[in-house]
This record gives sequence, C-alpha cells and structure tokens, in this order.
Amino acid sequence: MNFTLGKVDKIIKDVGIPATISGLGVKAEDLDKIAEDAFRDVCTPGNPRETNIEEIIGLYKALM
Repeated sequence: MNFTLGKVDKIIKDVGIPATISGLGVKAEDLDKIAEDAFRDVCTPGNPRETNIEEIIGLYKALM
C-alpha cells in the first residue's frame, strides 16, 4: 500500500491523534521533568548523536 503524507495526515486526523504534545496533556511546566527522564533513559547512550537536557527541552518546546 502506497501512502502519501497527505493520506497519513488524514488518518491521523480521522482517528483523533493529537498533532502536538500539548494535545496529549503535556504542559510547559512538565518539560524539564520529561526532558530529564528522556536524557536519563537507558536508550540515550545508544543514540547516534550526543545530546543534552537543554536540546531535549528545545525539541519538546517545538512539539508543543
């Protein structure tokens, strides 16, 4: 089956998947804690690129 981005976007909208993390209930005041949790996750050392908590917070802010 060949999906285009438009079709995937339609499916996401049709089933009600939030487009942002704020749509999942994440608040700005939560970002420090979830960024720390993500940074300390056991999978972090396996990432192909090093990161830090500030970068992760920036990523989450962009997803709000």
